[in-house]
Amino acid sequence: MQFGEIAPILLLLLIAIGGIAIYSYSNLMKLYNNVRESYTILDMYFRRRWDVITSFMSYIEHYIDKENEAYKELAELHTGIFDALSRTRKFTINSKLSSNLKEIISQCNDNSELKEKEEFKLQCKEINRVEEKIAEYRGKYNIAVLTFDAKIETFPNYIIGGMMKISDYEQCS
Repeated sequence: MQFGEIAPILLLLLIAIGGIAIYSYSNLMKLYNNVRESYTILDMYFRRRWDVITSFMSYIEHYIDKENEAYKELAELHTGIFDALSRTRKFTINSKLSSNLKEIISQCNDNSELKEKEEFKLQCKEINRVEEKIAEYRGKYNIAVLTFDAKIETFPNYIIGGMMKISDYEQCS
């Protein structure tokens, strides 16, 4: 066989490999961007909760025992600069914030004076709204991560992902 006879076959093979690579790259980038977009929205609600907790803590500080373990842990978790936290640290802190916040609200509801205040009711409603949004977008983020991680483990995506230096993402618990 002469090179002239093999050349069209090689050309078709290169075009096919190039097409597969472009398709895989495009699909991977779409999933990658979906993970990033989901995280951005989740992070926005994490920031919103951070602001709501600041307001809530300053409001309830006169009504709650500051030696209370849940209050102390909530105050400790809430210190620091939110933007400086890594994604993993944000997930860890926000998981703990949710459980401590529920406990603090429960304890605040035991205080009859505080429980009757309209401002307290409004703040609790806002906290619940933000918590619901976080739960909703945490689910969407985790689905995006699962889809991306499953895709990046298949051929030829793991090769393309390796060249792009992208790897699995951590789920938000």
